[in-house]
Amino acid sequence: MIWWGIQDENFLPVVQTGRGSNAKAVNAGSFNMGSWAWYFQADQMLYRVKESSPTQSLSKKGLYMFNAWSFSPSRYSLMDFYYQTGLVYQGLLSGRPDDRLGVAFGSAWFSSDAASAYSQTYQIQTAAAIAGGKTVYPAQPQPTWGGVLEVDYQCMLTKWISVKPFAEFIMNPQQNGTLGNVFVLGTQVAVRF
Repeated sequence: MIWWGIQDENFLPVVQTGRGSNAKAVNAGSFNMGSWAWYFQADQMLYRVKESSPTQSLSKKGLYMFNAWSFSPSRYSLMDFYYQTGLVYQGLLSGRPDDRLGVAFGSAWFSSDAASAYSQTYQIQTAAAIAGGKTVYPAQPQPTWGGVLEVDYQCMLTKWISVKPFAEFIMNPQQNGTLGNVFVLGTQVAVRF
């Protein structure tokens, strides 16, 4: 799938307006009609459990795979690359044909142009703060990437209520290396109308 026609500004260049303590960082990137991005999605059942009765319709029990990738130009997008992939097994436990066990991984990469624009903005704001006698705080490292690995089990309590406990390992949660990896446990409850 390709989308087109999003109105946006380029991240670069960042320019300074004013002098001394009145200096401000301004995005001087041109306003743009026609930025673009594309994504690709691939979902497939990899294995189907054979039913014992030949008169039954095809079983939904089995192993499924899902994948998605998205790309966009670095100059217009905060995140220029993202992907996710995973496996889901439906009907793993006997007598629970609608339950699903899943494992997934997703990761996003941040735009180098956006990082450069943030850095230039920080430099201009810091110079203005120093000129105005204000406190200057150290720059934060620019975001680069982040990722998550999840394992979950969706239990169908009824046809319209499900409970899904999950465990997630979140890599580089601040996306700039300033925080260590995080382990999260949670539960999602869904009601379908």
